[in-house]
Amino acid sequence: RVDDALAQAAFERAPRKFSPHVTIARVRDRASRIERRKAAESLLSAKLDSAFPIPVERISLMRSVLLPSGPEYSALAEIPLEGTEGA
Repeated sequence: RVDDALAQAAFERAPRKFSPHVTIARVRDRASRIERRKAAESLLSAKLDSAFPIPVERISLMRSVLLPSGPEYSALAEIPLEGTEGA
């Protein structure tokens, strides 16, 4: 519906299908080993608030390469979650 509304407002439709996601962390290629370890420790110690539940069918570890034309994504690993319908 959002895509249709934007098209009616003269915005061009996105060339690829929308894939809802959450970026939890981004570590640059030039990050040091210490910086990478700190990022991992922060993620492992994070507390998640369940006040806004969102159904999750799988977890995907993605690599993004930022290019002048926009980000380029590739899947590094995908883990389906047990008990999800349609998975």
